[in-house]
Amino acid sequence: MAIELIDDGTMDTVLRCSDCAEEFRYSTPMDAYDATDGPCEHGIPASGDGCVDCRDAWIEELITECSDEHACEPDDDDDESNGPQDEDLVTSDNVHFYSYGGPNRLAFELQETSTGHYRVHARALQVPGQYATVERAIRAYMHASQYWPNCWFISDHGNAHLMDLERA
Repeated sequence: MAIELIDDGTMDTVLRCSDCAEEFRYSTPMDAYDATDGPCEHGIPASGDGCVDCRDAWIEELITECSDEHACEPDDDDDESNGPQDEDLVTSDNVHFYSYGGPNRLAFELQETSTGHYRVHARALQVPGQYATVERAIRAYMHASQYWPNCWFISDHGNAHLMDLERA
C-alpha cells in the first residue's frame, strides 16, 4: 500500500491509497507552510506563496499519518462494482439469461405459467419445479448447475444492475 499525493484540480491537498483508491482530502492550513508571525524556520518571510519546504514537510507528515492509520477494507464487491464479468448471468427481459463473455450463450430461459410462477428451461440441465419469483427460479438454476455467478439485469439504456438473489 502506498499513499500518494494527487492533483484533482481543486485547492485541497488530496492523498489517495494506491491499493483501494480511497481519498483523503485536506484543506491546507496557511500556517502549515506560511509564517504569518514572521519568517518560518527556513528564513522565508511571510508571503502569499509561503514556504515550499514547510508545505512539503506538512504533506510528508500527512502521508506518514495516513500510511500509519489507513487499512484497506477488503473489497468483496470488486467484481460487482465493475459490471458483469465473464461467466456471470445477464438478462434484459427476465426471460432469457445468457452467460456473459465469450460467445454470450443462452444459459436458460424462464417461462411464466398461468398461475404466475416460473419454470426454468435449460438445454443440458433439468431444473424441476415452479418458482414464485424470478429470483427463486434463478437460484434453482444455480443450485442445479452447482454454479453461483452474479446475475445482472441490463436496462434498455445499457446499464447493468446487480440482481439481489439473497432474498430469494
